[in-house]
Amino acid sequence: MIEFPDSPTTGDTHAAGGALWLWDGTKWTVAGSVDTLTVVSLTADYTVLDIDDGTHFNNLGATADIVVTLPTPAAGLYYAFVVLSAYYIRINGTIMQGGLTNTYIRSSTPGHYLALEAHDSSGWIVSSTVGAWSLGV
Repeated sequence: MIEFPDSPTTGDTHAAGGALWLWDGTKWTVAGSVDTLTVVSLTADYTVLDIDDGTHFNNLGATADIVVTLPTPAAGLYYAFVVLSAYYIRINGTIMQGGLTNTYIRSSTPGHYLALEAHDSSGWIVSSTVGAWSLGV
């Protein structure tokens, strides 16, 4: 039996039972599978697309800093980033963390991880981090 979070808000997601579940305001519905992980190594600047939803990006093989531009936030979109080489991954977009809104976030320390999700069109919420990511205006 799957145990869902109490008091969800429309657009909330929950991973359980090999599926990604989405609260539509009335009920939990299957929004996708979480049993496979899409990983993309970036070696050049990249503009993320809505269809990249759920993708984990890294900079393995990069020989310079990478600039990633996020799409317009839309409820339910999620992306993650992992630094695997000693070059910056800089993520441009409306990034919201700890009550602050910034135009980018970046890190160059291998092993650092960042997850971003959108609940509406107002911006990208930092939902998980490992290591320090620098926020910029």
